[in-house]
Order: sequence, then C-alpha cells, then structure tokens
Amino acid sequence: MKKMIIILLLLMFLFIFASYAEVYDLANLLSEQEESLLNNQMEQIKQTHKLDMMLITTNESLGKEADLFAAEFYETKRSQPLPEEALIFTICMDIRNYGEAARGKRIEKKFTYSNDSVLDDIIAPHLTQGDYFEGFKSYLQYVDEQLTFRLPIPIIVVVSATISVMIVLMMIKQMKHAKPKDTANQYAPLNTLNLSRREDIYLYKAVKRERIQKSNSSGSSGSGRSFSSSSGNSYGGRSGKF
Repeated sequence: MKKMIIILLLLMFLFIFASYAEVYDLANLLSEQEESLLNNQMEQIKQTHKLDMMLITTNESLGKEADLFAAEFYETKRSQPLPEEALIFTICMDIRNYGEAARGKRIEKKFTYSNDSVLDDIIAPHLTQGDYFEGFKSYLQYVDEQLTFRLPIPIIVVVSATISVMIVLMMIKQMKHAKPKDTANQYAPLNTLNLSRREDIYLYKAVKRERIQKSNSSGSSGSGRSFSSSSGNSYGGRSGKF
C-alpha cells in the first residue's frame, strides 16, 4: 500500500512538473543547462510582460506549417481556457523550418505584423550554423525588447527640441549684445587690406547614398498571417526556412 502511494505521488509530481515546462526539446538539440537558462529567461519575460511563452523543437512536424504546429502543440500542454496572450516558437528539423505562433491582439500587432524579415535577420543565421541555443536566446532577447515600453520618437524629438530652445534662450539672455555698425573700419584700417588672389572654397558637399538590397542566403521568411488551430483558436503566425 505504501509503495502504491509513493508511486502515485511520484506520478503526480512528474505531471505537475511537466505541465509547467516551457522548453520542449523533442529533437534533442539542447543540453540540460541550456534548457534551464532558456526557462529562466522566459520566466523573466513572463513576469515582466504578463504573457505565456513556450519553445519547441521537433523532428516530426506532422505535415503542418511550423507556426500551426507550434500553436497546436501548445494547446496540448495548456488547459482551457488558454491564456489571453502567448508566444510560441518552434524549430521543425524535419522540414528545416522555424515558426512563431502569437496569441492576443497586442502580441499579434507587435510580432506577427511588425516586420516579416526580422526573424530571418536575428534567428535564421544561428539555426543555419546549428547553434540552436543562441537562436532561441536571440529570439527571447528580441521578444523582451519588443515588449519593453519606449517613448515614441516624435515625443522624444519634441521634448529634446524644447529643452534645447530653453538652453539657447538662456544663453542669449546672458550675452552682452554688440551695437550694430555699418562698416568694419575698426578691423581693417584704411589702405591696409589688399586683395591679390580670389578663389571659391566650398565648405559643404551633399552625398546621396542608396542602399543595395542583399539577398539572404541563410533562409527566407514568410509573411505574417492569421490562422486557426484545429480546436478553433485564433493565432497570428510567421515562419521561415533555414
């Protein structure tokens, strides 16, 4: 009887522990230490920005797009009703795709429809080199930066301009103003200035530069989209190849 109770308690403990796991490394791409570091990083993001997160690797995407696989796997690990806001990122090794599923209007706006190429720029290079831990780490840093509040640029410009004007006005007020004169005789006495040479000197030049778009050979990302999981929940999604 005691053995049965112990077994049940162990099973219950394992179930509870599994239900709170945030990294599901089904493809065995990460070490235990790397999983622990990513879990800690995600926990900080969750506490600071109040959203759910999950990272997944798999060798079997079941014929699904990476973002759809991420959403449906996520639903198997969360009880209903689902959290209102969530980000799920997956690496599908069988199809060499990565995908992001976003849940909640605020999260979709900041991620799904913000910049279609950003995942290619910050994550795909790491995945191409086989450094999956750095890929996940870079993704989490990007998420934290996107969700951290910053003053809009127009407000910053207005505040900076106002402070600058106030400083200039104070400096002008403290200056001793010279009286205007029609000539500069005091600087050049009569018959002491003789011009013997004349030339044009250009103090400034204008240079126009145009950026040459480079093709990214490390991968290609698809456009942000909206989709529904098989259970009917709505998500925003992005995916790309590496």
